[in-house]
Amino acid sequence: MNQPKVLIIEDDTDLSRAIAVRLKGIGFHVSVAQDAYQAVRYEREQRPDIVILDVNMPAGDGFIVHDRLKGFADFLAPVIYVTGQDSDDGEQKARDLGAAAYLKKPLDFNELASVIQRCLGLEAVAGQGD
Repeated sequence: MNQPKVLIIEDDTDLSRAIAVRLKGIGFHVSVAQDAYQAVRYEREQRPDIVILDVNMPAGDGFIVHDRLKGFADFLAPVIYVTGQDSDDGEQKARDLGAAAYLKKPLDFNELASVIQRCLGLEAVAGQGD
């Protein structure tokens, strides 16, 4: 089976690197975009199976990126928001856009991995929390 493709859209390089390393370790192919422009370009080029999306980024926030991606008729990937914002408005906006999940930072990797696996219909990977 091909490795599921994950696109991480996150401007915090330390966080995106940490998520990427952990996801690669449990069998995912990972790409990282650091701003809204790269996010749309990478999604169009790589067609990820799932998108992890930060809310606050340079060149457009995550809500704008999500709305733009939804404008492509062939965009079907579930979107998981990750954010440092503690706002019910942000969570509602994400839900209105069809987000699969809205996770708050500091990010719990096991929770993220579980959400990804649920969204993709995969069984939990042994040792994901190691």
